[in-house]
Amino acid sequence: VAESYGCTWALEYFYFGQLPVFVPLGWIRRIAKMKVTNILGDVIVVGGLGVVVAAACCKLGTAGVEANVRVFEGSWMSFIGTAVYSFEGIGVAIPIREAMLRPADFDRVMSGSVAMVAAILACVGLSGYLAWGPLCNPVVLNELPAGNGRTFLVVVYALAVCFVYPLTIYPTFTIVEHRLFQQEFSQIRKWLKNLFRLSVTTLGVLLAYAAGEKIEMFVSVIGCVFAIPLALLVPPVLHRRMFPGKAPFRTAFLMAFGLAATVVCMRQNVASLLS
Repeated sequence: VAESYGCTWALEYFYFGQLPVFVPLGWIRRIAKMKVTNILGDVIVVGGLGVVVAAACCKLGTAGVEANVRVFEGSWMSFIGTAVYSFEGIGVAIPIREAMLRPADFDRVMSGSVAMVAAILACVGLSGYLAWGPLCNPVVLNELPAGNGRTFLVVVYALAVCFVYPLTIYPTFTIVEHRLFQQEFSQIRKWLKNLFRLSVTTLGVLLAYAAGEKIEMFVSVIGCVFAIPLALLVPPVLHRRMFPGKAPFRTAFLMAFGLAATVVCMRQNVASLLS
């Protein structure tokens, strides 16, 4: 967007220029005050995905399937980490169930949510890959036709990220701060928390800057190292420890699948990074 308006600033300015925006957003303690902006951010994200799918379908209708499309690329296994990362939310499953008005409906709500996320992931991913091929830009908005429409969508999408950032980062801050800051409330404790949140936000920007154009690989590595073990290894291990002898075959299968997925995905990611 900046280049289309003749801006030639170095990329570092755009990365670290976000800190004055995200640091104060990370200091928000009462997430309930962000209810309206969170909903607005979600609406923008869903709308952006709809525009991307519509653009991909239009390109498929006019130009057909991209010539370089293959059923399986050589690095397809690295997507395992990204896929598990997309679904990884086991840490909030129990709190959500306990907060529900009717906890008995949790299974139905969870199944519907997973099915909806799977449908969105498959629809957006498949349509984008068929339309733009394996060389599709990691930020798929950059594949949209240049013009005021794309500029508007990119700017609005950036605002959506700002809207949902406090809610997205809130669990991380809360869990870690509960362990680090156990003393009684004071202004010193409050500003130590703010300093901690500043450090985490800065670290996130540094990681984004270091990942650069390999951002899709970075997400896959995060999913491989953290999401797969947390979603596929830790639950069966805890289940086996808490309920010995109950559902042994399913527990063993899930453990074996999680371990194999971690090893295979990490091997593919390392090979892709080295190449």
